[in-house]
Amino acid sequence: MRTVHRERIGAMTAMRRPPSLTPPLPSTPEPSAADLALRGTASPSRGWYLVPFGVGHFQHGRRTQGTVLAVTQGASLAISAAALDTALALRGPDGRYSAGDASVTRGLNISYLVGAYAFAALYAYGVLDGLVLTPRDP
Repeated sequence: MRTVHRERIGAMTAMRRPPSLTPPLPSTPEPSAADLALRGTASPSRGWYLVPFGVGHFQHGRRTQGTVLAVTQGASLAISAAALDTALALRGPDGRYSAGDASVTRGLNISYLVGAYAFAALYAYGVLDGLVLTPRDP
């Protein structure tokens, strides 16, 4: 039956098919071998090393060092933020600490500063490692 009514079946399926509302994609020529070679050798910018949390190391394929920087910078920043938030929450309406909270807030302020300095030191190490200590790609 299909061979006898081939034209009629083709016309009916064309009528049932929903119209295409998008224009056909233009055919682009295949890139030349020189274009492919240029695309393959382009490395990411060294400016990525300025982003914290090891992003530059991840971009340049140094996953282990990027992971270490991301975890240590994230932990030090989280500790610093939690200590600062807790210390500020212990303040009274007049902006001062009570006599009982003074020793606790002193420890929290020290934790805040140590965490902030640790984050800054780790960030500086990541930038220096990426920009100064790592040789450029040929």
